[in-house]
Amino acid sequence: MHTRYHQRVPVEDGPVIEERDERLVLKDHVGGDITVDDLVENALCRGLEVTLCLDMAEIPLGSAPPETVLPGPPAGAEEALSEAGSPSAPAGSLLAVAGRWPRYMAAWATLSEQCDVPVTAYAYARTGYHRGLDALRAVGWRGSGYVRWRNPSNRGFLRCVEALRRRAGEIGEEDEEQRCALFLRQLDPEWERRGG
Repeated sequence: MHTRYHQRVPVEDGPVIEERDERLVLKDHVGGDITVDDLVENALCRGLEVTLCLDMAEIPLGSAPPETVLPGPPAGAEEALSEAGSPSAPAGSLLAVAGRWPRYMAAWATLSEQCDVPVTAYAYARTGYHRGLDALRAVGWRGSGYVRWRNPSNRGFLRCVEALRRRAGEIGEEDEEQRCALFLRQLDPEWERRGG
């Protein structure tokens, strides 16, 4: 079923829906564009039920997405990272932890967070981010759904996404910074209110 909007449809002093290149786009009041797919995904990530109404027909699109919990860190990795992060640890200790356990996202996040060279910190964060996506896919994540901070085993990955957001901004990658900020809110709708 294909529905076309031939004109802009105002939504009471707020967003405007318009057709663009065979896609429906919601134009918000600050000038940015959001696709209807993005709206649906955002609503689902917030736990809202979504129904799409076309030509008076209702098509249910589902309810809240599943939640994914990553496995815990490898044996010995947390202790090694804790020791490597202490002020008395020899130079290069954090690198040694990441080298020994390259799939341990908390090591990459810590490297990025503690690095003084923005482009190097960005590279550490990006490495952890991609390791995290690989780990999520390995446990059945299919590109959407919650990966919440409240589960301690998810925190290394989420710290990598946050570090990537921050470091992307520092090196002028504003689009990536914004994508990471949105991704964090989609992964955990309570991201802004997370605790330690």
